[in-house]
Amino acid sequence: MKRGTLQGSNNSAERGIMDTGFQTKVLICADCHEEFVFTVAAQEYFAEKGYTEDPKLCKSCYMQRKKVKKGHAKEPVVLADSLTVGQPGDVL
Repeated sequence: MKRGTLQGSNNSAERGIMDTGFQTKVLICADCHEEFVFTVAAQEYFAEKGYTEDPKLCKSCYMQRKKVKKGHAKEPVVLADSLTVGQPGDVL
């Protein structure tokens, strides 16, 4: 094989693929504490939008917060001041 051919090349520049310097990351969601993957494509998107920090929430928790913020939550939101404190078996 001639030097400089593209077959079997491990050099991304030789294959015509731009190396952005991003690597896939495994992050922990601040809400559910589960791991989620921050892909290279997602990192490129974040960089395009000007975001400088990694996301803190997984997609599921992000979408849930977005629904709650817009008032479209599937589950009712219970406010702390609407809770009644008592013992099991108490008649209210």
